[in-house]
Amino acid sequence: MTDETTLLAAHAKYGDALLSRPGVHAVGIGLKMRGGELTTELAIVCLVEKKLDLSELDQDDAIPSRLDDVPTDVQESPMLQPFTTDPSQLQTSVRPLVGGLQVQLTRPNNATVNGTLGFIGNFNGIMVAVSNQHVMTPSGTTVFQPANSKNQNIGTVTLEVLSQDVDAAYVLLLSGASGQTSVEFSNGNGYAPVRVAGSYSPGLSDLPYPVWKTGRTTGTTRGQITALNLRGTRGDDGWQFVNQLLIQNTDGGPFSQPGDSGSAVLDFQSRVVGLLWGANSAGTNNGASPIVPVLQQLGIQVGVGGNARQPVTVPGFDTLLAGLGSTERGKRIADFLSTHVPEVCALVREDRRVGTVWTRRRGHQICNQVIENLATGEVPLPSTLAGAPAHEVFDALHKVLVKQGSPCLAAAVEAIHDDFVWLVERAHAEIVN
Repeated sequence: MTDETTLLAAHAKYGDALLSRPGVHAVGIGLKMRGGELTTELAIVCLVEKKLDLSELDQDDAIPSRLDDVPTDVQESPMLQPFTTDPSQLQTSVRPLVGGLQVQLTRPNNATVNGTLGFIGNFNGIMVAVSNQHVMTPSGTTVFQPANSKNQNIGTVTLEVLSQDVDAAYVLLLSGASGQTSVEFSNGNGYAPVRVAGSYSPGLSDLPYPVWKTGRTTGTTRGQITALNLRGTRGDDGWQFVNQLLIQNTDGGPFSQPGDSGSAVLDFQSRVVGLLWGANSAGTNNGASPIVPVLQQLGIQVGVGGNARQPVTVPGFDTLLAGLGSTERGKRIADFLSTHVPEVCALVREDRRVGTVWTRRRGHQICNQVIENLATGEVPLPSTLAGAPAHEVFDALHKVLVKQGSPCLAAAVEAIHDDFVWLVERAHAEIVN
């Protein structure tokens, strides 16, 4: 069997070229299929909309059987699609909240979207409800469980991330909608919460890796991870993803269907291994973000054993900005944020240099901490941020945004630098009305 280092090298070397071939929409490292059955042989796996006979292809378009002595495999699968849906099969209200439940949002354009609450996360001891970014968007949108009705509000979207390797978001829960660190599981006789035991990252030697999920449309289903390092393009929204998990159903029916987006993917030791974001039309091939980058980029942990504190009620983004207008410096900072945050968010998602600095400096974790401090009356910007001196964090972000941002953003970052430095260790009352 080809060793892991050789497989990874071939995937990195040929992945882009394979994706450029007609019909190929995703490439990963996974198990080769023969006669419609999975083998134990690892290969560079190419997913295509329709598998063609070699006689139907130009010679230059055919995928070689081996690349640098690494075997390849072509598997037929419609393009993976994001799995939100219009309202259907509404579920009941469950408190405390657990993974596997329906969540619902009404977007600013009045479109109503259903998705699944994947798991309860832990942000500095505070409970958060985790799902996909394409479910929980935009930030500040009210999230309901199960549906948009009186007393079903569980919070507002606090943080959303759509990067190359993560489709995730979370709600900082209202105190009346606290959760428990469990995911609903059905043994065929009904659903009961199963306590989450942490997280795990399967490797190539683990494949095929048995997993399960519970989603608001298909309930508890079983499958297996058959490929890692999946890269390609998602249908509908055109998200270009890398390093994703490919999951195939093993129940006979679909592993997921529309509305299951955001479901936690767990192994049979009750550890979260990924966050489901879509599947092909039959639900036989499914995509999920690996749990490690999800946790890193959201700045949270998988909740286990209960949480230490009740959540705080966090004001919306517009409310926070309005509160900064009590001083001239605060007003300049509010103007900068309201004008330039969209471009900064886009750079974090799309520009590799900005995304790397943001991740290494734990940008999302810092934002979370600032929001919580503003909500609780603590010093908004302490001298240490995510374990590093605040001035080092500011300098790193300042340099990369000036270099990679638009001329307008670069000029604004230069102009606002001293105002942000002024915020460090400044008392809450000096900043917020």
